[in-house]
Amino acid sequence: MDSNVSVVYSLLSHDVDISIYEIVSKTNMSRRTVNRVIKSLKEKGYISKVGGTRSKWKILK
Repeated sequence: MDSNVSVVYSLLSHDVDISIYEIVSKTNMSRRTVNRVIKSLKEKGYISKVGGTRSKWKILK
């Protein structure tokens, strides 16, 4: 995992309710970068999103 992926994964692991906006704010990454990292984590089976409008993150690995 590269450093951006590790940081985002760590934040998601510690707070399943965290929003993309909060991740952007805490990491100073661009929204686009955070979205790419999250997409990558989903595709690799590390995380999934559960629920509707106010969904939560589910850590799979």
